[in-house]
Amino acid sequence: MAHFLIVKNPNGHRNVINLDQVTRVEVHQILPTQWQIRIYFTEGNPSEYGNFESERSAFEWIRQVFQPDDPDHFLDLTDPSS
Repeated sequence: MAHFLIVKNPNGHRNVINLDQVTRVEVHQILPTQWQIRIYFTEGNPSEYGNFESERSAFEWIRQVFQPDDPDHFLDLTDPSS
């Protein structure tokens, strides 16, 4: 069973992340007052999420996505390719 997560990034777009393929998450400063999150996967290019006004808000977004207060935040779905 694959584990998927629907996330809403700061600009309002919703994306689906396959949690089983996430290898790391990084925060990058792209301007003096802007930070961006990159999520790396086992395959393909990283996904970029941003723009955050502070490094702290970027890390808080990561915490809410990967360690949410509400466990129903995660979706367990059967992967049709398996």
